[in-house]
Amino acid sequence: MNKEEIEKIRASYSTKVQEYFNTYADEVDRNEFDQKFLRAFSDLISRGEKVLDIGCGSTCQSARYLSQKFNVTGIDIVPECISYAKSRFPDLNLEVMDFTDLRYSDESFAAVIGYYCLGHIPSNERMQSLNEINRIIKKAGYLALVVHEGDHDGPDERFGTFFKSFSVKELRDELSDIGMNIVIEQTRDPIPSYESRLRRIYIIAQK
Repeated sequence: MNKEEIEKIRASYSTKVQEYFNTYADEVDRNEFDQKFLRAFSDLISRGEKVLDIGCGSTCQSARYLSQKFNVTGIDIVPECISYAKSRFPDLNLEVMDFTDLRYSDESFAAVIGYYCLGHIPSNERMQSLNEINRIIKKAGYLALVVHEGDHDGPDERFGTFFKSFSVKELRDELSDIGMNIVIEQTRDPIPSYESRLRRIYIIAQK
């Protein structure tokens, strides 16, 4: 990701670490839809395999859930998020890293999962980012993504960062372009009490 956008993301999220943790730390526990999605994802992967959680934030929800069965690493571009997460979840393997420029060898993970992180990648960099993620996934491995549904493609005034929402077809086509086949495709309505008004898209694709 370009340096300017990285700095925007860090500047925005570094000031909201505690707020995000308080709001979303137990989201999976209270959201049956996400529990089922993570369970379906887990069922595709052999116990003990290496899984990467990209954009894990301070809450590390996916990493915490999946670490019960897999060797999970969580990464985030915001140092404050990782520092806070390490203080709360010392048993998790967490690193500060840009998922568009991964410091891992080819085919080193059985699966990758990312909640709401792909939408922060500028559109002219997204295919390069998806190819970079695909590079580290083993042959026949899996990529799970959760994104917002919609047609926004530009600055997000609330956070001062780039924000992209997707159509199901758009996301499906982009994953197809990097050689992945859709295994699971679902959508859901937002939860009014704490989520934005946009619907969510859940996709699992196989390499």
